[in-house]
Amino acid sequence: MKQIHIFIITKSGNCHMVKSDRYQLCDNLNKFHHSSHVAKLFTVIWSELEKSVVIYNVCTKSSFRNQGYMRKLFSYVECKLKQEGVEILYLDCKNELIPFYQKLGFCKCNKEYYLDCWNEPLHDMIKKLI
Repeated sequence: MKQIHIFIITKSGNCHMVKSDRYQLCDNLNKFHHSSHVAKLFTVIWSELEKSVVIYNVCTKSSFRNQGYMRKLFSYVECKLKQEGVEILYLDCKNELIPFYQKLGFCKCNKEYYLDCWNEPLHDMIKKLI
């Protein structure tokens, strides 16, 4: 079973991590939805052999954007995942977010794709932690 980590940051700047599995994920996300967090994301172990994770559901509440919360949360995420032996992070993003993730050290892969629910391409991004 894939291990899931839920990461949040509160208005006061405190970061937290909760380990979950896919069966507990909805319960844990609902709990955090009603908490005082201002930004969240979750990671799923993608390949134990490659020691990589995929980052999903990155989101900051609109009234807290451009205040450094996500940058601080990503720093916390990287520190925690490095302690667990993770070496590579993957995520996908829209065009407008590429510069933000590049500032965090992610590199754009040469792959873009479309989903039925998006009118614009998504781009794969990668960051090596070692």
